[in-house]
Amino acid sequence: MSVYIDDYAAPFGRMLMCHMTADTDQELYDMADKIGIQRKWKHGNHFDVCLSKKKLAIEKGAIEITLDEIAKMTYLKKMRKHYKVNPSLLSRDLKNLKIDKNYYKNEKKRIRNETKY
Repeated sequence: MSVYIDDYAAPFGRMLMCHMTADTDQELYDMADKIGIQRKWKHGNHFDVCLSKKKLAIEKGAIEITLDEIAKMTYLKKMRKHYKVNPSLLSRDLKNLKIDKNYYKNEKKRIRNETKY
């Protein structure tokens, strides 16, 4: 189980922001507490994090990944929830995304086919 932080750098006022997500909400809240982010700032399944908090999160054990990887992992997680198929940890998706360039496309097909009668 892990917490992930992406390499996005979206401007917000004078700050640059990125996304932080995790395999479970509890892990996400635990990391938010460790780095001093208020829980009320959660957006759906992630927190927007400034670069100083990103650095702190990485020091506390968050795994730095790309924006593309976090987007694909999040989409697959939502699909599994929507289609009510076996949920999997984001860490499994990250491992497979790094190994197999067709994993994302194949996993989307698999999820859709698994729900057909």
